[in-house]
Amino acid sequence: MKGIHNARLVSVADLLAMTIEVRTNRLSVAVINLAGRLTAGIAAACFHDQVDELLRLNFTKIVLNMERLDLIDCAGIGQIVNCLCKVRTQGGGLRLVHVDRRFRELLALLNLASVLEIFESEQAAVSSLIGIDTDAPMPEEPLGTEETCSCASKDPATSGPNKRMLLELNT
Repeated sequence: MKGIHNARLVSVADLLAMTIEVRTNRLSVAVINLAGRLTAGIAAACFHDQVDELLRLNFTKIVLNMERLDLIDCAGIGQIVNCLCKVRTQGGGLRLVHVDRRFRELLALLNLASVLEIFESEQAAVSSLIGIDTDAPMPEEPLGTEETCSCASKDPATSGPNKRMLLELNT
C-alpha cells in the first residue's frame, strides 16, 4: 500500500484475546496475571477453568494481577465474584492488585468495592493472604504454561442485538 508507513493489521482474534499466566509458591498462593480482555465467551471460560484447576490443586489463596487487563465486561466481573465465592468456600482468599481507577469506580457502583480487597502491590496482596509481613517470598514456581484464550468470532459488543456493556481500562 503506497504512502502508508508503519501500519499494523489487527485481527478480531487479537482484539478479543486474553492471556492468563499463573505463578505459585509453596504457601498455596497463586498469582494470576491477566492480560487483554476478560469478556463473555472463551476468555471468561478460560479464567473459570484456570481457577477451578488451581482450587483442585489446593491453591486457595489467589491474587489477580490486573495491570495488563484492557477491558472487562459483566461476565468478567461475574467470574471474579465467582472466584471469590469458591476460594472462600474452601477457606482461602482472593485479592486484586494493580486495579485501574475506572474499574475501581465500577466496583464501587456495583457495591463490590467492600467485598473485593484491592492492593497496590503484589507483595502486599500475597502477604495479606499468608498472614505474614511484607518479607514473604514471592511466587516463583510456574504452574503449567501460559495460556492464551481468544475468540475468532464477531465481537457481540459491537454488532447485532446482543450488545453488552464493556469497560475499557487504561484510557
